[in-house]
Amino acid sequence: MHQRSVSLALCAAALLIPVLSAAQSKTTPILEPGMKAPALSIKQWFKGTPITEVNQGVVVVEFWATWCGPCVEVIPHVTELAKQHTDVTFLGVSVWEADPKSITEFVAKMGPKMDYRVAWTGENEGMAKTWLEPAAQNGIPCSFILKDGVVQWIGHPSNLDSVIPQVKSGTFDLAAHRTSFRKEAAAVRLEMATYAEIEELEKMRGAGKKKEAAARLAKFLRANPKVGPSFELSQLLWLAEDTPNAWPARAKVIQARKTDESRQLLCQFAVRSVTAEKGNRKLGRQAMELVLKGPNGDTEASWSYAAFVYGRLDDKAQALKANRRLLELTPNKPENKERRAAIQERIKALGG
Repeated sequence: MHQRSVSLALCAAALLIPVLSAAQSKTTPILEPGMKAPALSIKQWFKGTPITEVNQGVVVVEFWATWCGPCVEVIPHVTELAKQHTDVTFLGVSVWEADPKSITEFVAKMGPKMDYRVAWTGENEGMAKTWLEPAAQNGIPCSFILKDGVVQWIGHPSNLDSVIPQVKSGTFDLAAHRTSFRKEAAAVRLEMATYAEIEELEKMRGAGKKKEAAARLAKFLRANPKVGPSFELSQLLWLAEDTPNAWPARAKVIQARKTDESRQLLCQFAVRSVTAEKGNRKLGRQAMELVLKGPNGDTEASWSYAAFVYGRLDDKAQALKANRRLLELTPNKPENKERRAAIQERIKALGG
């Protein structure tokens, strides 16, 4: 499943999802198995006979996007299921996609591999807001199975094979699925609320309300103690901005944990520090040095961050060193051909 989440990892796709604000989270409706499905909200149809409602029989609604690799991979499988279950209505709904032209071209290219109804609900609107968000689904592909307008099952389309026959025959254990779904959805909603809270806190600090932001964060963490690690990067950045002299001691405490998470945290701090307009570049360099000199710092991931950070610092000597070591640690395999070529180009550009 391709999740639309905030990712600060270097070279990762940073797709910012439309998360709930603190105010919205209190009013956003909840959608779960056993509840009546919301109405369809279709902007444009691309394939198959258009429908206006999903209140009769068994219906599979599968959310996807042209840019989503896992979605593209599963489409032929959904087509096979549609051929096997001719008494089931299959509907593929494109979400989080701004340009309907790309959908037209994609559907035409897929041809018979995508042989069921295909529609578009808009980008961050329509069924993305009335189906996915209330059901705490922040990743695609994601499928809903309905029976006479009631949601029976929500999950990855690769699992449709076993569930569809049960829903059709009336043997599907809706209560058991709802129990497990609620647990997973609660964790996702907390994650979404956490990202939204970070966003709100950053806005407050940007407006000069640092004390208010600190008080709000403390209140949020008291209510949700398990999400503390999610705020550690923000707290580290704030410390560097507000009390830079206290930052080194805190960074060494993090380094002393000797975990992948602690190294990742310092790497992310370094990246943010050398890219943000008001970032503390000096402390960004120190964070990178702590990673490289620390336990298990001599890794492909660490040197990848280092190559980026030193490049942004215009430190050609260290950037050259980092890229050379990164090349040594990147396996010379066919799947790494382009990556190794890019590293070699950087080394050449740096005079190596």
